[in-house]
Amino acid sequence: MKMHRLRPALAIGLVLALGSCSLGPKDWDVPERYPAAEVPAAMERAREELATPDSTQGAVKRMAVVVETRGLEPSLRLEAQRLFERSVEQRIAELVAEGGQPTKLRDLSELEVARRIAVSAGMASAYAWREKGERVKCFRQIRSLDERFPLHSMRQQAGQLLAEVGLDLAEDRSRYALFFRYSALAPQVLEYLITEYPSDPSGPLAIETLAGLYERSGELELALLRHEDLLLYFPGDERVPSSQAAIPRLRLAQLKSPEYDRKQMIRARLEIEDWLSDYPNHPLQPDVRLLLADCLGRLADNDLVVARFYRRVGNAYGAEYHARRALDTAREAGDEGQINEATEALEDAVEMASEEA
Repeated sequence: MKMHRLRPALAIGLVLALGSCSLGPKDWDVPERYPAAEVPAAMERAREELATPDSTQGAVKRMAVVVETRGLEPSLRLEAQRLFERSVEQRIAELVAEGGQPTKLRDLSELEVARRIAVSAGMASAYAWREKGERVKCFRQIRSLDERFPLHSMRQQAGQLLAEVGLDLAEDRSRYALFFRYSALAPQVLEYLITEYPSDPSGPLAIETLAGLYERSGELELALLRHEDLLLYFPGDERVPSSQAAIPRLRLAQLKSPEYDRKQMIRARLEIEDWLSDYPNHPLQPDVRLLLADCLGRLADNDLVVARFYRRVGNAYGAEYHARRALDTAREAGDEGQINEATEALEDAVEMASEEA
């Protein structure tokens, strides 16, 4: 039976902490240590406490000291460990029935008990934090449990709880401490979920939500990366078309001037054209066609900027080449104003070339 081991001093410290947060003024009469000869009597006392209402905490405290006793026969040590774990399990059940006290449940999870019991107590603590509305504390409890017990037996429940609190935070537009929004706390939870629980069924929704949060906060590159993650890890999800359309939109949104990043414009154009080909009847078609027009307009502007530069430095060939390409792109976009602008630039370049000839 695999157990989570604590140093004796730390175990005794946790026992004292359990005693100090008693529900009432109880005197459990538990010494800091037991001589081996007194262990059988202490165990009998613990059994009596387990059978007595409101005395389970005394049994936990007592048995936590007993199992640290040196010199016990192997059979007696095994019996003591089993009684200790029975005491902890009963105490967990009592706390859960009382509505859950997350700090006490957390302390129980840190005792030297079998892994399944420690995990049960830790998850009960997380649920109790959730019920108290302490969503970040719930997340931290699960994270702490994962650090101590990787791949524990309650990961499915942990993933569901992480998704619940993370998505709830994401939708919470209220504030705390006057200035801060609860929604700003959501990314740490959802990022942890998609990283540590990659197979969780809420993964696609968590990624989509993260992308939206990052976009609203102006972190466009992070938003774009999360949409790319959705395509990579959940290619069959129903959210894929929306994310696939968002990628070139965010790529273009990051461009501040038509003078730079033509490669990104071209990349966005190819992505948009692929999307239009892949989803001919999708409801987003009108929006994506507008995005294509915007992308083409940016490409035409880029060529016009370069054409004017070549005009200034007296390079007729360069001016004509880029003006002509700008005109072709503007015509494809159907922007009359840009078509006229590109036409004028081309005529000017042709005239300059004829003068040079």
